[in-house]
Amino acid sequence: MMTKSHKIESEENLRARMSEIRRRPFAELVRLIDVADCVEVKGQNGKDYQIEVNAAWDDKEKTRLRVYGSIDDGGFRAWLNWGRLIQDFFAFPDGRTE
Repeated sequence: MMTKSHKIESEENLRARMSEIRRRPFAELVRLIDVADCVEVKGQNGKDYQIEVNAAWDDKEKTRLRVYGSIDDGGFRAWLNWGRLIQDFFAFPDGRTE
């Protein structure tokens, strides 16, 4: 079960990872369409978390890329998508992000 403190820690870990990913060049972010970026982190509470970052085109013209990351502890709730936390941002060919 994900307690409030686990959720806060998860959100902080995911936010930090997404901040790192956001600084990557657009061409590198596009590669996340085919190959997910997966890392495991150990929380201060001793729990192991997996962070996975993927991308998908958000428009037909392929000028807006949605980059999204999720974090979970691999427990049963993660498989049901109840305990998974997700954050995302848009990336553009000119280097902007939103």
